[in-house]
Amino acid sequence: MEVLSGLEAIKSLLVTMAPINENRALADSGVNQNALNVPPDLESIMPPGIEDKLKSSLNEARERHRQRFNEQYHTGRFIGLCSADGEIYAQHTASVQAILRCTPPMKIPKNTVYLSPFGDGYRVFEYQEQMALNIKDLEARSACHSAVQQMKKYIEDLKLSEAARRECLFRLRTSFLGEMKKWSDDRSLLYVPTREETIRDFCRLIRERVEDGDQVAENFEREARGI
Repeated sequence: MEVLSGLEAIKSLLVTMAPINENRALADSGVNQNALNVPPDLESIMPPGIEDKLKSSLNEARERHRQRFNEQYHTGRFIGLCSADGEIYAQHTASVQAILRCTPPMKIPKNTVYLSPFGDGYRVFEYQEQMALNIKDLEARSACHSAVQQMKKYIEDLKLSEAARRECLFRLRTSFLGEMKKWSDDRSLLYVPTREETIRDFCRLIRERVEDGDQVAENFEREARGI
């Protein structure tokens, strides 16, 4: 009954957790996700839900890093190339949003695009985003550490044999945490693209989505670089 109550406590904790699917963020960090599954020979002694709870917590933390890849972030960095205000800024913003909404092979008429990549405002944007990512990184690492400590406590509190407990803890500390260290050591998502990279990326979008895109992109790049 004591073992059952311990397992039920874990199951109840998992009720509100989303199912774990293959996680691209983990794969991007070189994590062998097969190593995060309970091997068949340990299923009889590994408390159900242990690894699912860990992966759910870690994946949730990981997702907080993915701001770099969503549309809002891209919109922000392309808009950040313009340091003007008023109507000039509004036109630049509207043009960026229109280009991002456009789906190739559709093309936006070039006479509706008004881009103004002037000034050094991108440095402010870059600094603010880097600070935000650093904060998210601290939150993620804290969430991971908390999940690991919680799972260790669950294992130790369950009424398992000493051999089973040692096996569970060994599994947690080696295969699982060894793989997850690849994730925690991956700093790539803490990187904010430079102004040069943002200019290059946006020129590619212009070429794909604006009429006479090569010419428009060339003019945009020349203005952005002050040539």
